[in-house]
Amino acid sequence: MDTDQIKLDNDGVPLLDTPVDPTRLTSLAPTPEDSAVLPADQQRIEALLHMPSVQQLLNELAEDLQKSITLNVEAILKEEISRLVHQSSERAAPKIAKDIRAHLELAVPELLANIARQEKD
Repeated sequence: MDTDQIKLDNDGVPLLDTPVDPTRLTSLAPTPEDSAVLPADQQRIEALLHMPSVQQLLNELAEDLQKSITLNVEAILKEEISRLVHQSSERAAPKIAKDIRAHLELAVPELLANIARQEKD
């Protein structure tokens, strides 16, 4: 497969051009003739998959994968939220500074008058 033709997003994840039709998935499933697993091997595989030790390994693997995915999603979300908050703060900074200055201009004369009154008393 030529990787030059695969479209990627900003994080390098391949983008699908055409969605897969779920109705076609069953028709694409391998038939017994296509399978390289012999019926006897299939029975052994089934027996192994039902063993408690294998079930425990599968449970541990699923739990480890879930934790890994959770950590990755949390890291991505933290980074993205931090970036968005920073951008928002940067955009709002001039208005916030203007509002603070307006409040100070309103409050400072009264504060100075109170200080002057306290000095006289």
